[in-house]
Amino acid sequence: MATTRVIDTDNDVWHAEYRRVLAAAGMQAPMIIYANGGNDIVLFAYHDDAVVGVASGRALRYEPYAFTERFGAFAELRPPQAMLDKVAVIPDVRGQGVGRLLMKSFALAMQDEGCTHVALQVDWSTDRESRLRFFSGCGLSSLLEDREDDLLGARITTVLEQVG
Repeated sequence: MATTRVIDTDNDVWHAEYRRVLAAAGMQAPMIIYANGGNDIVLFAYHDDAVVGVASGRALRYEPYAFTERFGAFAELRPPQAMLDKVAVIPDVRGQGVGRLLMKSFALAMQDEGCTHVALQVDWSTDRESRLRFFSGCGLSSLLEDREDDLLGARITTVLEQVG
């Protein structure tokens, strides 16, 4: 059974594990990894004391709206709202609920920050079919009519209902 833990981003120790999991999951790691404390969250999923998954994101607090018009219907939402940057699980434990656990932990943390919606721009370095199946299974759907797998989003309550 996997567990999640919020990572202390005030030190640089977490960077190596974060990059390792992203690489193992076939995802591109950002050249610069940052976390600005208050709004950012980094979650690690552990199984037998090993990091097997990561999720990161933030509560957007931009005024007057959390998202730009590029986010379709979400463009009118007042802050704070959640932006999920990455969710990745190493291949050996995929299909065992680790990704769903990370989504639940992220959604709960963002709900505690006062967010009502979550959005993400997908990582194009991952398999399209698997990506859509995972995120739709977590309750997210396309925010754009003409591109079903670019920007995804949902009410946080919907995500929590779907991931149990």
